[in-house]
Amino acid sequence: ILDRVVAIPDWSDGEPGVVEVDLVFDLPEGALIRNLRVRDLDINHTFLRDLVVTGAWNGETLAVLWNRQGDENGGDGGEDDDRLPFTGGDINFDDRDYPQFAGQSARGTFTLRIEDRAPGDDGELADLDVEIEYLVP
Repeated sequence: ILDRVVAIPDWSDGEPGVVEVDLVFDLPEGALIRNLRVRDLDINHTFLRDLVVTGAWNGETLAVLWNRQGDENGGDGGEDDDRLPFTGGDINFDDRDYPQFAGQSARGTFTLRIEDRAPGDDGELADLDVEIEYLVP
């Protein structure tokens, strides 16, 4: 669980603003991921179509959570879970499963990477909670 608010740097000098947040899972040796669930993700940003959000396990990107989606006004366009307001200015995911992490060693680090790929808008990662379901062979 993320225990602080993390600023998302803006695009600058031709380079995306990037922030990475690591969550370390110290699970039993030999255990394998059955499912990775994003229990809660809240990203507030003034123009969501600037953002690309990915998830990696032990340095390998396995999932794209958000890829410059949303409406033309920079809102979520109803593509997240909050639905109220329909075109809100945040990304709010609740209980989304990412089975593409299955089979990875359950002992490791989940990295959420947020890239701001256009200038002029700012935001923050307000909440992140990830749950690992695992099997011990």
